[in-house]
Order: sequence, then structure tokens, then C-alpha cells
Amino acid sequence: MAVTGILVAAYLIRYLLWPDREDHVYYVAGAIIGSVTEIAATTAGVWSYTLPSFFNIPIWLPFAWGFAVVLIIRIAQSLARE
Repeated sequence: MAVTGILVAAYLIRYLLWPDREDHVYYVAGAIIGSVTEIAATTAGVWSYTLPSFFNIPIWLPFAWGFAVVLIIRIAQSLARE
């Protein structure tokens, strides 16, 4: 539960410092696509998590995927501008 709170807080702080409404779309899309991929992989037995919360994945994983997608897109955009 602490990891989930930290991930949500980190995203909110990042959004407050660099607001962009597109980030919410990227966040939700990353959370959904990443989670579906993880669920498929764990169901197929490719890997497993020690303490899965729902559908064989931890509860914090969708938040991590969402935040990772936003960070990757924003870093790539800033590097492309240089």
C-alpha cells in the first residue's frame, strides 16, 4: 500500500511542477496497457509476483506503468527538442 501511495504522490508532484493535460491520457493508457500485458504474462506463466493483489499482479503495478509511460514520453520529447 505504501508503494501505491508513493507512486501516486510522485505523479501528482510531477504534474504540479510540469502540468500538461495530455499526461493524464498517457498515464491511464500506460496503466491499462501495461497491466493487461502483465496479467497476460503472469497468466501464461512467464513470471509471477510474490504477493499478487488482483489478477496475479500487485496493486501498485498499474500506477508504476502509468507513471513510467508519462516519464518516458516527456523525457523523449525534451531530448527531441535539443
